[in-house]
Amino acid sequence: MKEPITIIPGSRFWKNFKDGVADAIIIGCEAIPQTQAEGYKDGYEFGMTLHERLNNADEDELPYPEVTEDDFKEVNA
Repeated sequence: MKEPITIIPGSRFWKNFKDGVADAIIIGCEAIPQTQAEGYKDGYEFGMTLHERLNNADEDELPYPEVTEDDFKEVNA
């Protein structure tokens, strides 16, 4: 397991981390050359883990119940 990292908001590491997460979730592949990898690779791996968990989640694993049209009718009645 990797050692915990202290991330300072506004730092280059933080920006690269966020870029890695966004690329993993939105694009699904790495889009920045490895020369800018400080933080990017960690963010990309984290984003891919989230992407995989969200796409492969079973109904029983979701933290919220399924919402139907009837649920909205009860609220708006």
